[in-house]
Amino acid sequence: MWVIWVLVAILLVAAELHTSGFIAVFVALGAVVAAIVAAIGLGFPIQIVACAIVAVASTLLLRKRAIARFSRGLKPLVLTGPAALIGQTSTVLEPVGDAEHPGHVLLGGERWLAVSDLSTTIPPEQAVVVMDVKGTTLVVRPKE
Repeated sequence: MWVIWVLVAILLVAAELHTSGFIAVFVALGAVVAAIVAAIGLGFPIQIVACAIVAVASTLLLRKRAIARFSRGLKPLVLTGPAALIGQTSTVLEPVGDAEHPGHVLLGGERWLAVSDLSTTIPPEQAVVVMDVKGTTLVVRPKE
């Protein structure tokens, strides 16, 4: 019976590789414990109870930590919203100065209000890079 539990654990780990839910891996851990219980000769009902206890306990105790550990430093595959604009190149349409003297840039075919993150005014036709987004205003700097 222990071989079946080991096969179940392997299948669950393989299933976990295709998800990021961190659930199947803890059920697999329960299956490994059940395999050990089966290997020492205890009956099937005890194997099931051991599997269930370990699966539930490890999920409750370790899942949040596992998710935090493995998601640290990961960036989304597709940036959306303001984050998608940062680093984009645009062209100045009207002189862009500080917050008191905003101008406009053309980004993605759309006209955006923009301010410079430097103390100088950026002239028209200058290529700029979006450094930040504050509300609906782009914070730009001349492209080097």
